[in-house]
Amino acid sequence: MKYRNLILLSLILALLFGCKTRKIAEINCDSYINGLEKNHNYKNYEDCLIDKSIKTRTKEQLYSDIKGTLIAHGMYAGYSVEISQSYLSSKALTKILTDKELAINLRSKDSGIKYNSFYSIAKRNNQNVFESLKFVLSDTTRVHSQYGCLIDELTFADLCINLVMGIEPNEETYRLNEVEVSQLDSLEVARNLKLGYRELMNR
Repeated sequence: MKYRNLILLSLILALLFGCKTRKIAEINCDSYINGLEKNHNYKNYEDCLIDKSIKTRTKEQLYSDIKGTLIAHGMYAGYSVEISQSYLSSKALTKILTDKELAINLRSKDSGIKYNSFYSIAKRNNQNVFESLKFVLSDTTRVHSQYGCLIDELTFADLCINLVMGIEPNEETYRLNEVEVSQLDSLEVARNLKLGYRELMNR
């Protein structure tokens, strides 16, 4: 058991150090991004790049960047030191889409667009998030979430559940309350769904 734990620890450390350490500089980027409003204060480089995406890319281009089943949550994909365009486009859409557009996109056949809609609703916390969750609970499409070089495969429904139950790291979004979690448990049984959130919560 002792040697097994040492081997496990070694693998974890190797994985962690295999991914490059990144840091977003706290800078004002007005001086080098053309066309942005002068004297606008950006809290960091990420905000600057998101605003650049909004200004320089059409909504159709932003949608195109996030389509598919590889849904990257983290700023970086794999070993890249550059913030991924899909991440920036996702954040840009969250910032500019109306509540009505989000409701329409929640019915999209594309997992990337559909998840961006759910994420945006949970992030804004100004709509009935639990009702949106119930709407996607039966979606068993296999999708991938990615943080740096860590990739996980799960169902679309579980991805959304993880987000609002605090299982996904580094996300400040709406959290289900005890009543909603209890209702979620009941819905899983009633609809005969095979969801994986309990297993993740018990790890």
